[in-house]
Amino acid sequence: MPPYIFRPQEVREGWNLLYAKLMLDGRTIGGDKVVSTKVDDENILVVAHGNVVNTVYYEQLFVFNDKNIIGLPAPREKNANYEVIDLLIPLSLSVPHVHHLRTEEQLLRELFLIKKGLRTRTELYAISHLSEKQLDEFDYSDTIVRFACEDLLKRNGFEGARNGKHKLAIKLQTVYREIIKQMDYYEDTEKIKFIYGS
Repeated sequence: MPPYIFRPQEVREGWNLLYAKLMLDGRTIGGDKVVSTKVDDENILVVAHGNVVNTVYYEQLFVFNDKNIIGLPAPREKNANYEVIDLLIPLSLSVPHVHHLRTEEQLLRELFLIKKGLRTRTELYAISHLSEKQLDEFDYSDTIVRFACEDLLKRNGFEGARNGKHKLAIKLQTVYREIIKQMDYYEDTEKIKFIYGS
């Protein structure tokens, strides 16, 4: 999956360049249409959308993400950390020229304000780093993230939209939440190497 639009430009450009090189070299199987992958000692079986199945022999396999991969060795340690991305849109917000706010909290660690074009609505991406237990607690829900975002914006000089002479309060609407489990910790094998991001 390509990096989100709020990731640094050099990360997105680097990903695109690497992905294009791997595709031209015949080292990507199924592209961005992959549904699941099965690994054994010699082959990778890849299932893509439309039930397209490819089998490829490999000598060395590098794993950056263990999501939907069957057949990996058992992890030496489970990773119970999750990156949670909440997408919100403003219902009432005057956006100054600030595009990134950071906190020291687990809930709402970062807030990115992205406007893709002149006539498009600003999108807000709230990034939280939560444990498996916190995912089930209301205090870490998307509703609480929305309240935390509105408060953070207010504390940083943002205001609500104007309605004639009246200034409205800042108001956001949650669109969706994506929960990304971080990769478990594995011991490298002779043929499979695990690469961990920051």
